[in-house]
Amino acid sequence: MTPKEFIQKVFIDQLKTLIDPSPYIAFAIMAIGIEFLGKCLDTEIQNWNARNSSKKHFELAIKKLHSLNKYKPYLKSHRLYDSFRNGFAHSFVPKNKLSLSSKNEAPHLHLFNNGNTINLKCENFYQDFKNACLEIIKKNFDNPNDKMNKKLLSIPQKNNS
Repeated sequence: MTPKEFIQKVFIDQLKTLIDPSPYIAFAIMAIGIEFLGKCLDTEIQNWNARNSSKKHFELAIKKLHSLNKYKPYLKSHRLYDSFRNGFAHSFVPKNKLSLSSKNEAPHLHLFNNGNTINLKCENFYQDFKNACLEIIKKNFDNPNDKMNKKLLSIPQKNNS
């Protein structure tokens, strides 16, 4: 499975099925998925597991992918990398500058607590994340040696014997 196939299958098709019944789990996947999209954009690093580059890749995706640009101001004001990505990746809980909602609980990108907390609404956030995924899928990675043109995962085939 190539990175683009992975993005389509996991971040678009499978994640979509979690939005309604399990928005909290969907947020966790999107928090880490943004970093993955940034890794896709980084042509200098060919190792998917390069150390000490998580923040760089998370912020690269938000700054470079049009669909995620609206979150750029919150990288600094609400420490989105630390609050969202690190919160979920390290403890499965967002940090204090962030609240999460779905359905009719609270509006997307609503500020409260005197502007100190921002709300992300799962359905809206997924749409932006999905569009960012589609941007990567549509992007041409010219160098045949780029990690985007190589297999990401091997999926075992059933043995017919």
